[in-house]
Amino acid sequence: MAPTVLRASVRAATGANSFVATALAHIDREGLQERIETGADFVLVQIRVGGQRARLHDETAPLPCGCIGQETTGAGGFAKAMRTVPVVLDIADH
Repeated sequence: MAPTVLRASVRAATGANSFVATALAHIDREGLQERIETGADFVLVQIRVGGQRARLHDETAPLPCGCIGQETTGAGGFAKAMRTVPVVLDIADH
């Protein structure tokens, strides 16, 4: 999802619920880290480690074994988690 779409979604959701919020979008890790360090109350992270190529592999590799490759509940999701969780934990630690 493009940063502008995500930012607009956050603004719409917070405005509809009477929250006061500033929505900033960063496409690089340095910008995210800078925002965290300046005192963000909440940080939403949406990433795809490995990009679309990794997703394609995750969802198709299990199929010959008769397994569901779906990235939400199938083997693809487990593969995605194995790549993504360490990155998110590293972001959270900083």
